[in-house]
This record gives sequence, C-alpha cells and structure tokens, in this order.
Amino acid sequence: SLRKNFAMACRAIGKTLAEGGHRLLVAHRYDKKGRPATSAEALALEGFQGTGSRNFEEILQHAGDPELKPHTEAVERSDAVILVGGKEGTYAAGLSALLRRKMIIAIPAFGGSARDLCGIDEINRTVIDDLRNIDTFPSDWVSTLTKAIAREVASYPRILIIHGRGDDGSTLQKKI
Repeated sequence: SLRKNFAMACRAIGKTLAEGGHRLLVAHRYDKKGRPATSAEALALEGFQGTGSRNFEEILQHAGDPELKPHTEAVERSDAVILVGGKEGTYAAGLSALLRRKMIIAIPAFGGSARDLCGIDEINRTVIDDLRNIDTFPSDWVSTLTKAIAREVASYPRILIIHGRGDDGSTLQKKI
C-alpha cells in the first residue's frame, strides 16, 4: 500500500542520512497529544536513530508560537530540505526552502504537498530524475530512492571559483 511504502521510504531516508554522517532536523516528532507522530520527519527519525546516531535536533514549538514555526525554523537551520508527502507544514517548508535558496529534494511520488510544490517551476527543475516518478513496486525501489538522495546530498555544497584576468591581482592580494 502507498502508506506502508511511504513509511518504509521515510525510514530508509533517515537511515541513509545517518549513515552519511548528516545531522537531521525534525519539526514534529510527536503529535498534538504527545504520541509519536507518523509524519515523514518522525518516520525518518526512526530510521536515523535505528543506526545508533544521535546527531539530530528537534525543533520545538512553544505555546503561542505560530503553527508552522517549527517547519520554517528547521528550513532556516538546514542546508537541504527533503520533501515527502505532507500538508501545510511541508508546503510551508518547501516555499521557505525555495525563498532561502536551500537544496530541495522533492519526492512527488507519495503525493501531498511534495507533489504540489513540483508545480512551481523552480522546484520542478530540481527534481531528480530517479525520484520524479519512482515506481514503488520493484523490489529495489528503496535502494533507488536512497541512492539518489545520497548522491544529491553528497554533491552539496556546490562551489564556484571565478578566475579573473583583470589585473595582476595585487589589489585583491592587498585586501586579502
């Protein structure tokens, strides 16, 4: 079922990030009643912690905070944002990531806001081909998913070095 595959994908993403030595920021680990959430980030955290890694941080929501504050704060403090399924929080995180020029890895196959956000050209252009229409029926689909994410995250940061030819460099050398 799609829900079972969603949970499997999120846990596998968390495991892949932990194995890659990444830090995970989580906006909602528990639901409003204090029970473990079934959100993408909570499921990813399960996979992440399953490796023994404790390199994660929960972004807390305090009384009186705006509803989407944890999502936007997590985006602000991150280098990359992975969008899987979701509703309002995912949509807000995706827009926030776009505005802040963060790396966005969208997985539209599970629907929700992740797919809706792919309707925005700037996000749609960043969708990795392996993830655009991932088929969750072949036995190796989780491997395809996690390898694509690992490749993309490993490619960050992207660095541009500009080599100028204006003068002998003495002006720049003095400033440095």
